[in-house]
Formats: sequence, structure tokens, C-alpha cells
Amino acid sequence: MLKEGATATFERVMDALAGHMRVAHPILKILIISAPAVLAIIALRSVDYDLFARTAMGRLISTNGFLPSRDPFAFTPTKTFWYDHEWFAGLVFYYCTSWLGDIGLLALSVLFCVLTLFLFYQAQHTYATTDTCSKTNSPHFVLLILAALPSSFIWTSIIRAQVFTFLFWAIVLFCLRRYRGSSGMLSLVLLPPVFVIWASAHAGFVVGLGYLAIFCLVTLLDNNLRTIPIVACTLLAIAATLLNPYGIEYWGFVFEAVLKDRSLVTEWHPTSLLARHNLLLLPFTALMLSALWKRPKSVTLEGMIFALLSFWFALKHQRHVPFFYFSIAVYFSGFFADACQALKNRWLHYYQLLSRSVTFVIAGVSTLTIVALAWTLSKASQFNLDYSHMPVRAVEWLRQSKYSGKLLVHFNEGSYALWRLYPKFLISLDGRYEEVYPDQTVEQVLQAYNTYSPSHSQTIDEIAPDFVLLCKASTPEVQAQPLGSEWQVLSRANGCSVLGKADIDGSGEVIESGDSHATPDLRRMWEPMF
Repeated sequence: MLKEGATATFERVMDALAGHMRVAHPILKILIISAPAVLAIIALRSVDYDLFARTAMGRLISTNGFLPSRDPFAFTPTKTFWYDHEWFAGLVFYYCTSWLGDIGLLALSVLFCVLTLFLFYQAQHTYATTDTCSKTNSPHFVLLILAALPSSFIWTSIIRAQVFTFLFWAIVLFCLRRYRGSSGMLSLVLLPPVFVIWASAHAGFVVGLGYLAIFCLVTLLDNNLRTIPIVACTLLAIAATLLNPYGIEYWGFVFEAVLKDRSLVTEWHPTSLLARHNLLLLPFTALMLSALWKRPKSVTLEGMIFALLSFWFALKHQRHVPFFYFSIAVYFSGFFADACQALKNRWLHYYQLLSRSVTFVIAGVSTLTIVALAWTLSKASQFNLDYSHMPVRAVEWLRQSKYSGKLLVHFNEGSYALWRLYPKFLISLDGRYEEVYPDQTVEQVLQAYNTYSPSHSQTIDEIAPDFVLLCKASTPEVQAQPLGSEWQVLSRANGCSVLGKADIDGSGEVIESGDSHATPDLRRMWEPMF
């Protein structure tokens, strides 16, 4: 009897809570939608490898008052001109770290996450209405939660310039949805200024232009839409991208970067529908295919096209999967609501069970997020991001040492090394490979770390570094097959080692991970040497 009473009470509470969520104020809904991603940001606190190079560019601009045309950080051959397609993002990151440090970067990631999901929700809410479901009482925002779950890596890797692309892309979708609803120019006025910033923050602005171009074609087929305003807006948006420090030549670099082979980076590998981290990809694909089959009025023509194209790009590259998720969440939300209503009408018991379970999980995650935010804010003065995957102690040893010169460093750790060591040390390679380094330099540096290659020693001699940074996470093959007797270990800490020439005037003492020497003060992480 007691168990049955508790179950009935739980069901009543969950039903009431679900009802309140469906009719809640948009601000409350967006807090609920963004709660899982925000919780992941706080829990992981993971620093992205490329953040440091971006911040270094921001530092150069702030100090010099102009954008450098050549890279100053590398000793290896670089391109004759440095087109930095993320310089504005770097400037934002630099001022954020200068003023607020680690807690500022965390807050910036959370802000981008909440704003982006808010705009997706508004785009979804603008046109998400069907005969069976009103704007205020549909579960379509649950679809946005499901889209945000596997896409949270956009913000959990603190912090990448791609956050600008997803924010501005959300603005594009919102404006296009508003235009379809009103066919007025007012909803399009915002777009050209957005592209001025977007073109200097991240090369993903080409995605926004692609969506605008497709929408222009749709207006030619839809008598309910005016063609001239959207075509004029698209032309102005294209012109706006030319308002950058590099002029029209910037487009040549962007074109080259878009077509560049990025197979060295995992996130640019093809997507597997059966991978564990893509569990939601199959249900979203099924939803898209079902809508394509039934052709409901709630899914517009551009929505169908956007879904198909984003699905194709998602299969080609893991990095593009969020474009598919959010395209479905925005344009197929009405169809999703109809499907939920059909499930409710046919299998009420199972629908109620699913609804209560989802409500319980959402309430629990939202509560945890509030607690995590409160705890983080209470410890703001002592807050640090997670640098455990960075060569913090090895690089700090170099920074404090009497040495200087050329440092052979892998693709992953190069960004961190240049931020902490320039100008005392110059690096061989970092994550800005498409901007700074010719393909030959990238291949040469990677070849230098391949100790099983017959030409390994020759490649090392050609690069001629003074020191080598080895980290197990990036160069496991070097750990199995050492560089050779001409190199000696000068420092070893937390899976990373610093090697110098055998005849170098070293102290003879290898600094191990248990020693207190060269342990950096993380609160001074954002104080470079330049």
C-alpha cells in the first residue's frame, strides 16, 4: 500500500512538473534546455589545445595595435603571409583571460552555450506550430535538449572559435524563420552586420552563406515568399565578409582552407552511425526520413534541404554532426510534436511512462546544474580549469631554465608551448597548420616523431631543434622507440619529457613528476613572456 501510494505521488508530481515545463516562460525553458551542456562545461573544465595560440594572437594585436602578417612563433618554414581567420575570437579570448582568468573563460563558454541554445529555441518556437500542438504547449523543446546533448562538445572544450559560428548560425536560422513567418525585411537587417564579425571570428561563416543561398533558391519555388529581399540580404552578407583586414584575398585563403585535407585531426574523420557517442544520430536520422516520407506541412522545403545537406556533411566529418542535430531540432520540431501526440493517442501508458522519466531526468540535471553553478561561483577566486592533458610542468621547466632556442614540439602541444615560452623558445608546429604552416612543414615535423621511419634521424637533422618535447598522449611511438643516444632527458613530469642534445651543459639532474621544482602557479597561466 505504501509503495503504491509513493508511486502515485511520484506520478502526480512528475505530471504536474511536465505540465509546468511545457507552459513555462521561455527564459526558464532555455535554462532547462542548456542545463545538461552547462553541467558538462563545469564538470569537465577542459582547456582546448588551440586556445593558447588564439590568445597569443589576441595578445599580439593588443600589444602591437595591428595584425601581424608573418608568424613570429615558429622556427620552421611558414607561409609567406599569415591569414588568421580567427583573429577576432583570439582578441576576445585574450581580453577575457587578462581581466578574469580561468573563471572568465568558463563564464564565456557558458554564455555562448546559453545564448546559442536560446536562439535555436527562438528559431524553433517561431515556426513550431501544428494543428495538434500549439506554440505554448508542445514538447518540441525536448527535441532541442536531445540535440544539445551530443553537441555539447562545442562548448565543453574551453574555448574554441567555433562557438562564434554556432552562435551566428543560430542567428541566421532565427532570422530566416522570422522572414518565412512575416516576409518582411526587418528580420534580415541584422544579418549583414553579423557576417562582418563572423568573417573575422571563424571561417565557418561560409556555412551561414550557404544557408542563405539555399533559402534564396527556395524563395524562387515558394510563391508565399518574396525573393528580392532575401537575395539582397545575401549579397550584402557576402559583401560584409570583405570588410576584413585582408580584403578580397581573404576569400582565396578561405577557399583553400575549406578544401584542405584534415585527416590528421580526429574530429575531421568520417562519422560512424553505430559509434557509442552517436547514439542519438540514428533516432534523428529516422525522424528526418519519416518526415521526408510523409511530407508534413510543418516541415518547410528549406528545412528538408538543410536536413539532407547537414546529414551528408555530418557523415563526412564528425565535426559537422551538430549542424545536423540542430537543423532537425529547429525545422522538424513540429513534426516531432505530432509524433509525440500520435504516441500519446495510441499508447497513453507508455507515453506517460516516457514523459515522467524524461521529466525526472530533466529536473535532476537542472538541480545538479544549479548546485554546480553555485559551488563554482562560491570558489571563483580559487577556480582553475583542467590543464592535466597539457605539458604544464615540462614547459614550466623550460620557462624557468637557463636554456633558450628551438623546440621540436608536436601538433597538439605546440599551441600551449608558444604561449608559455615565446620569445625564449620558438616552436616547430601547432594547431594553426592551415593558416601558418605549409604541408611540407607539417609532414616533416610529424615524420621527426616517427622513430620507426628509416629517415627519422635525417628529418631530425634537417629540422635541427635544440630541444624536444615528448608527451605520451601525442607521441606513444617515441616512448616505445627512443630518439637515440644523441639526446638526453633533462626533465620528466606527468607523462612529458624535455630532451636536449647529449653534449648540452645540463645540470645532470632529471626533474621527476614528484619534485616541487617547476610546478607552475596556475593563477599566472595567462601571463606570457611577451
